[in-house]
Amino acid sequence: MVSWVALAISVSFNSYIVSLGFGRHIWTISHESKREINLFTILVATFGILATTLSKTSFALTLYRIVTNAWTKYFLIFVIVTINLSMNLVWIFGFAKCTPLERVWDTNVPGVCWDKTHLVRYQLFAAYYSAILDFVLAFLPWPILMAATMRRRERLGVAIAMSLGAIAGACGIVKAVLVVHMTSTDITYDRVDLTIWTLTEPAASIMAVSIPVL
Repeated sequence: MVSWVALAISVSFNSYIVSLGFGRHIWTISHESKREINLFTILVATFGILATTLSKTSFALTLYRIVTNAWTKYFLIFVIVTINLSMNLVWIFGFAKCTPLERVWDTNVPGVCWDKTHLVRYQLFAAYYSAILDFVLAFLPWPILMAATMRRRERLGVAIAMSLGAIAGACGIVKAVLVVHMTSTDITYDRVDLTIWTLTEPAASIMAVSIPVL
């Protein structure tokens, strides 16, 4: 539920920046609108990341409850801690990258910012790591459920339902490929696809988490 709310907030912010001109070339947009777009683009990413990490955490906790092997439980704890740390650092760095803070969204404010190259490299790492964990969590239920005392058809049905997180993993890979557009100067145009997939990944993850419950 919390991840769904975070995603809804992110989509709402995205709709707002579209009304300001996000999707058009940057030279066709006023400075005031660009400043708003810069700020709310970061907020779109922030709440999108929160939706992603919360949904993955929810699924990992579901698996934690049904597994009996101690090492698998330790691994799931590792997954929960590392996915939250690696992903949430992306939006934290997004706000911390410039001094003063206002320079993050207003380039006319005097100040200094971190090297974009280092930020993009970290974002690439976080995006691919998130996608890899989607696939790991998608296939982890199979050995657990195949050993369960259920009818074969039921085991297969539940295992397939719990493996739909692989769709989120595929979305995550597409997003990771598009992260290179973070260095573009025409941010309002070139980052459109990246923003779409930033919202698609948590949406797919939330659906994958919800289906087994249904």
